[in-house]
Amino acid sequence: MSSSASLPSPDDDYAAPLDAYLNKAFWDAALTSVGTRIRALEAVKADWEELISTGTGQALAVIQANVEPQLVALTAVIDQLKADVSAAEDAIAVINAGGINMSSVVGLSAALALKADLTYVDAAIAALKGDAPAAYDTLVEIAAKLSEDDTAITGLLASIAEKVPVTRKLIGGTGVKLNGGAEANLAGDVTITVAGVPTGAVMGFDLPAPPIGWIVGVGSAINRHTYADLDAVKYCGDALNATATAWYRCTDPANPNTTRSVTGDYLVTRDLRGVFPRFLDSGRGLDSGRVLGSQQGDAIRNITGSIGGTSNDASPPWANYSGAFAVIPGARPRYVPTNAAASTDFNGIGFDASLVVPIAAENRPVNIALLGCIKY
Repeated sequence: MSSSASLPSPDDDYAAPLDAYLNKAFWDAALTSVGTRIRALEAVKADWEELISTGTGQALAVIQANVEPQLVALTAVIDQLKADVSAAEDAIAVINAGGINMSSVVGLSAALALKADLTYVDAAIAALKGDAPAAYDTLVEIAAKLSEDDTAITGLLASIAEKVPVTRKLIGGTGVKLNGGAEANLAGDVTITVAGVPTGAVMGFDLPAPPIGWIVGVGSAINRHTYADLDAVKYCGDALNATATAWYRCTDPANPNTTRSVTGDYLVTRDLRGVFPRFLDSGRGLDSGRVLGSQQGDAIRNITGSIGGTSNDASPPWANYSGAFAVIPGARPRYVPTNAAASTDFNGIGFDASLVVPIAAENRPVNIALLGCIKY
């Protein structure tokens, strides 16, 4: 055997080589190798024992945290189920023994009374439907159609907008019914715009106060931001703001005429008090020279006439007359000059209503006072 033979490997199952010397050095090396393997085995064993111990503890913790509460709840359910079964068995036994007193059933009398009320209501509704006109069925069909089809509502609103233009406000709040029975809370006012009386329209009302959506035309200065629609339609424009009699902007509502400004926050309305409207001539020739919104003063047609003078002593001084003057038939005293040797001439006398009252080519009619209002 060679003295340089190596130690056995694990693959040789620790068998000694045939050429090994069985001396102390050989055995020391062999025992050292065996000791190393034994210590490694002990370390692995310790690791496994620790792993098993840790895993078992964690498993117990999981069981205590999750499984045990579920078992407790399941036990309670089972106990309640047993109690319910027992109560049902007792009730069946009572019925089998000869019935049960219905007055002892909790809530039964109230339920029967409610059922009777509902039956009465159903009958009343059926009778009402029977007496309802045919239009009722049409309304029911429309409601059913709208509840089924959201686009139908859009189409309906579009049709309404083409035929009835008007602006209305839906006041915000809770419990606003929408399609399908849903409810929504509105944070503020919602304006629904459809066709109707246009903004800026003037109308007279036999009322002491303006209706909703109207203001009285008193020539006051209103906040143009509050009445933004009216400002957009009626503002006279920057070019006319310095000269317009109405619908101009200003900065001071108490002194509108002296604080005119195209950027002012106030809009001066037209004063409709004490006047009545006349449609713009627009070239017809009956009221020429007028512009939209101009005010026309009161007037009557002129009345004229004259009485001519005379130099004939035999003729009365009113012999020559015209216009509104006329001779009243009958005897009249004659004027005799004090100096018979000389004739006396009479001056003519004229009549002109324009010397007393305003005149025009027309007369003003009798009228009725109404509250003049402007749509905003």
